[in-house]
Amino acid sequence: MVSRAHLADNRSAIPEQWTAAPSPAPHPARATVAADQLAADGMLVWTKHSIDAALGGDQVLQLAIYTVRPQAGPGLVDTLADVLVFPGLNGLPRQVAGLDPADYPDRSIGLRLAQAGFAAHIVDYAPGTPDLQRATGIQALAVRLAQASLLAGPAIAETAAWWLNTSPDCTSGRRVVLGHSVGAYLGALAAREVSGSCDVILASGVVPLAWLHSTPGMASPLHQLPPDCLPSTSFGGLLNQPGGGRVQVQYGTADQTFDQAALRAGAAEVAQLLGPRANICALAMGHGTDAPAAIAFLNEGLQL
Repeated sequence: MVSRAHLADNRSAIPEQWTAAPSPAPHPARATVAADQLAADGMLVWTKHSIDAALGGDQVLQLAIYTVRPQAGPGLVDTLADVLVFPGLNGLPRQVAGLDPADYPDRSIGLRLAQAGFAAHIVDYAPGTPDLQRATGIQALAVRLAQASLLAGPAIAETAAWWLNTSPDCTSGRRVVLGHSVGAYLGALAAREVSGSCDVILASGVVPLAWLHSTPGMASPLHQLPPDCLPSTSFGGLLNQPGGGRVQVQYGTADQTFDQAALRAGAAEVAQLLGPRANICALAMGHGTDAPAAIAFLNEGLQL
């Protein structure tokens, strides 16, 4: 088991003017176009899936999903849940999955989940883009899809949720969404599209959306609302769906990326709307994800 590690850093967001999505927005036609096993170490196995989603006209959203999971076989523990993981804007999916060494102690959340018995499916927003150009590539994606039937952020969330719902690689029967920073926002959008009850873990990104969109430099290129949402929508509103599962909100008391008052207010909005379904964790970390807290929350859910 990986030991607890807290992070205090200041990962900045790319300034981007928020715009409402065009309407109407039909669901895109999607297909998994490739699936390749990348590595195996005797206990874990890594796979990469490539997905195309047609968004109307000649616009195609291309995603990759890196899966790291316990090996199946006699005498091995069954996968406890399938966890769809949305990294932050600067999160490198191969690091999150444990294929490459992590640059921050908490970055490898996917690997830690797999070591704890879960299958982690990490979404790559800009496959094929060099690591040092990833933020620029994501911004370019948002610009390219600005007039698509579904803007970049909602399209990523919806397509990834479709994959979680339909992929034969998701075998546990239990679905979870986890997101960090802007990935927390994408995770909240994706949870609306996941079939059946879905537990959700949102780390270092839950703030009032009105504050996010009105504060210069805070909203990323992917902080875009779906067409069926009002500008006054909150994280709690996104998550308050019929049949929704439990929600853990993590925020760091040393976070220097988001304002502490905004983090507390965002968590309070979720707690107010979700009541006993909400688990609010104020943690001694910066702009990070606490893997042990997330794993404890998921294991707790197995007992309910």
